[in-house]
Amino acid sequence: MGEDLAASAWENNVAHSCLWGFFNKESSHDVSKLNKAFIWQNFDYGVLHWSKSSLVIQNSVLADNWISVLPLVIGPSPLTHEAVAKYVMYQNTLIYGRNPDAECDERSTTKHPTAERTGIGYHGVPPSNGGRLGTYLASFLGGWTGWPKMAIHSPHSPTSIKGLTTYTGVTFANWDRCNDMGIMNLRGNGDCHHPTNMDSMKYSSVDFDANFLKIFSPVFGFINSADCVDMPCDAKKKILITDTDGTTLDTAGATLVPFSEFQWDGDAKWGIGDYRIPNTMTTALNGSKISSDTWPYKGIDRNGNQACTFMETYNMYKCTGVTYKMLIIESMDGDTELRRISPLALATEDGSVDLINGPMDHGWCGGYTCQQRISTFYALVITNKVYRLYMTSTQPQSLRYYLIDASSSDKIRLDVYYSKNQRLDMYYEGKYKAPNNAAKQDDGTYTYASDKTAAELYPSISSNDNGQNFFDTSAHFMSMLLRGPLPYTIKTSPMIVMSLSVEPTGDGDFFDTEKIIANLAALLGIDASKIKIAEIVSEDGSRRRRAGTIDLQIEISEPAIEDESSMDLTKVTEMATALTEASEIFVASVQKGELSAALEVEVKSVQMELPKIPAADSRNATVDPEEAARVTETTYAETQAAEEAAAENAASISVLIPKTFTLVSASEEVKVLSDVALVSKVLTSEGEIVPLLGAGNGKWKATATILEGPDQGRILGTKEVEFLNGYSNLTDLRMSRTGTYKMKLAVTHPADITDYEIVDISVIVTDQDDDSPYSRVSFTFDADYDEVVSDKADFTTYMSSYLKERYPDLEFADIDHYAGSLIVETTVYTSSKSKKDTEAAIETMNSDTEKGMKLSYGGKTVELKTFNSNASSGGGGNVAVIVASILVVLVVIGLAAGGFVFYKKNQDNKVHENVPMHWVNSVKDVNDDPTLSQPDNGSNIYANPGVRVTDCESADHPGGEVQQTSELAKVAENFIKNLWN
Repeated sequence: MGEDLAASAWENNVAHSCLWGFFNKESSHDVSKLNKAFIWQNFDYGVLHWSKSSLVIQNSVLADNWISVLPLVIGPSPLTHEAVAKYVMYQNTLIYGRNPDAECDERSTTKHPTAERTGIGYHGVPPSNGGRLGTYLASFLGGWTGWPKMAIHSPHSPTSIKGLTTYTGVTFANWDRCNDMGIMNLRGNGDCHHPTNMDSMKYSSVDFDANFLKIFSPVFGFINSADCVDMPCDAKKKILITDTDGTTLDTAGATLVPFSEFQWDGDAKWGIGDYRIPNTMTTALNGSKISSDTWPYKGIDRNGNQACTFMETYNMYKCTGVTYKMLIIESMDGDTELRRISPLALATEDGSVDLINGPMDHGWCGGYTCQQRISTFYALVITNKVYRLYMTSTQPQSLRYYLIDASSSDKIRLDVYYSKNQRLDMYYEGKYKAPNNAAKQDDGTYTYASDKTAAELYPSISSNDNGQNFFDTSAHFMSMLLRGPLPYTIKTSPMIVMSLSVEPTGDGDFFDTEKIIANLAALLGIDASKIKIAEIVSEDGSRRRRAGTIDLQIEISEPAIEDESSMDLTKVTEMATALTEASEIFVASVQKGELSAALEVEVKSVQMELPKIPAADSRNATVDPEEAARVTETTYAETQAAEEAAAENAASISVLIPKTFTLVSASEEVKVLSDVALVSKVLTSEGEIVPLLGAGNGKWKATATILEGPDQGRILGTKEVEFLNGYSNLTDLRMSRTGTYKMKLAVTHPADITDYEIVDISVIVTDQDDDSPYSRVSFTFDADYDEVVSDKADFTTYMSSYLKERYPDLEFADIDHYAGSLIVETTVYTSSKSKKDTEAAIETMNSDTEKGMKLSYGGKTVELKTFNSNASSGGGGNVAVIVASILVVLVVIGLAAGGFVFYKKNQDNKVHENVPMHWVNSVKDVNDDPTLSQPDNGSNIYANPGVRVTDCESADHPGGEVQQTSELAKVAENFIKNLWN
């Protein structure tokens, strides 16, 4: 048990009366062979193959076992895109039911006494009362099942790409009573059963109507977000059994195909019907609807419903006169597990349509399913026919197709619908296969012009030219001839498609395509070989030079890459990125008028299709359990559809010519530290909004600046914003000081866009409401700003961390810093958003800063000089550690009516108690006298032509230090110096 079933080791062996007769697991051989074995009356399995090797059972007898053979062939995973032709083969073997005189000792399908010991879980025999079973249809699985924690026959990974089962010279005997069944599909396999071929078969005492073959319909329990999502998966709907010589179905080449249309337009809970046909199939290019009655025959193509008869006992159709093959459709994109493109619709010209959902979700992420379903699909087709394939969402950028078990005479023409016109490159046997409209040049490049009609360029079904292909840009079909068993790969080559309407302004021949290409290449900085003029037609449809509008279609892409291996994700991403950069230059050239000058035209309109950057490789990605468990307001399909629609819209853009920059709205009066709204728009000369302004790194940005305003009035928050749909919307913008501001809004990016600005914006900023929880404070450090701050963003980050660490209970916003020594401002508030709490916090900061504050940044240590607790209006605080708690700046500017006028900085509307009030004519706030100014921004120095007073009420200068600038100032000097002596 557990050994490899190698031919040299497993010959002439007997196994009976066991739980499992032969168990082959984890074989290191390519093929495990059981030869001349006699395996009988085993409790569960005669042969259980759970191995990476293919299986051959030959010249053996399998008799009276509960399940004679369960073949589970493991690997490779389809996520690796390895297609290994593994197989299960029965040769010259007797598969015997039960003895004629044995009773129908049917066993329950629930757990049996040995379940815990064997790990078999629920017994694997689904017939109604648990009869014997000859063989399960083989399951070719991408990974191991969940045994021993879960049932060994329960798949836990998507199906491998290839697989084939053959019965040759096999005898089925005594399958004619009880609930026994000769062959059955594995009910737990929701993904795929690969094809089965039979020849030279023999039957003895077999009831074909009741005991030979049972194919189960889809399992409703799998229709949920954790498994197949919203409609059945395909394992029960895409089974193919072929009788090659007629010994089983009485007709050579006859096939059995399943009832794939099960519940079509039936019970809505099964989620299948005409309404699931992709919209691209039921919508004409002009937008009109196509009736689903165009395809009256639902399910697998039965050759116009002429070739098949339904066999109710098998739950399958018996088809004759046609040859079926299994078609594999495999997404090669990195997001194959994440992006759903199903259901797919496969249709024929004679009225058939089948829906394909794809595999189950097999992942588990922290107790939840991972919502990862690989986009590999299995379909059944009749050879020598034409099929059309439609996908529900955007087509993958790389698709691979196989016909399993096909000979060189087996072929189909497959027309795949693509919603966008793009360059699609076919690769066969690793080499580029040029389309039917291509001509190879002496330099190895291709031209893609042809005098043939589109109908003449489609591949012929009678051709033997493997991979013959043509992309019909008018009908949006990529048509290809698939012949034989080898893979065919379609890769989307990144391309820009530009449709221009222009009016020539020069005297030359505008239809000189070489000149157009040369001028474009020079303008965009790319090689001319990458540019193709796909179409150039004048207003009347002629190609002669005439006045009026000319429509021009230009395609830009890299030359075809000959080797498929070189056309990998890295290369395609590199190509798409380079073309995206070229498209950005193109958009800028249109909007700045450079394209018009280069082509000697007036550009009327431009429509552009951008290349798509390939999806990153997310195979086997780890999904956050919390994300997997998150309940959303929309379904996954709805979310993906919205995301793809947005991506499609972003990829197809209209480029308009900007003309005017206009203010839409602006706040006229706001409270200090409250948001100021500035909204502007850019219009064409006809007054139409320009939705796209630049592209990529060249997208337009608008910036707000202050032209005039109060001292130290600065913009806080976001003062630069990118245009979106033609609008710049500055809403996270605040002013740091009260006062009246004159502002400018201008396009500042790209730097060479200089003609768009609005300068007549006036905003009045008033005091905060009394209950506002926000306060603006400033710290003035004794240091030179430029010597300390080399990286402004980094210093902002440093100050944010420093302040939060020093005052962990406070919140800080809009940190700003500037010269005038080194001044740092920030808005302070508390989590409670309470005015009272903020005031208490400011008082705490006042007391704390009196003890001193030092910054260590950039290898320098600087000390706090001044803390200002009311920076928005220039008010109070303390002067470092040595300054008194109430700052009074007194400036004696003159005698009036027998008294001095005292100026003070707003604090508490008091003058020092030692000032003889009979000397004082009036008290003014320094901010209220327009004659006073601050020569040093941010300092506590106030001056006018008469005096200059600094450091009022300091320990060294108890009366203030006055610099004399007039005779009047001498009087003031003596008064102030003696005032507090």
